[in-house]
Amino acid sequence: MNIYEHDETAVGEVDSNPRWVPVLNGDIYCSPACGGKCKKSAYDQAVVDSNEMASLLGAGWKPIVFENLGWYWKIEKGDLELRPAHPEGCFSATLQFQLESNYYFSAKDADPRKAIQNVRSQLLDIIQKLERQHASSELDPIALSLSE
Repeated sequence: MNIYEHDETAVGEVDSNPRWVPVLNGDIYCSPACGGKCKKSAYDQAVVDSNEMASLLGAGWKPIVFENLGWYWKIEKGDLELRPAHPEGCFSATLQFQLESNYYFSAKDADPRKAIQNVRSQLLDIIQKLERQHASSELDPIALSLSE
């Protein structure tokens, strides 16, 4: 299993505001701006879970732990994101990108690989539609008339 470096200063909504930097106080590890009395054990579990999932899914997946009235995690690879979802034991995969229009694909499944495969299938459907449109708009070669 790969263990990924986790920058503890890059959690939650950390920006230039120090109120979003978590503070450890006993078993509470929470940003003053959050105020949710987030637990250090929940943070530690989110780090472990995100690393395990990133390792399970392979190269290129980046684990991210964040705070929002509790500790949560997600993993990202490019524009593709996977996070735990409700009900428990379910995962939500999303892919969003914009060409001239915004494209958003989402799927939930108890198997994280199936959630990602379902999102990729939705993307493939759009790709195939684009390929069909591209093929149907192909121009015929120029015909030259050789009149004498």
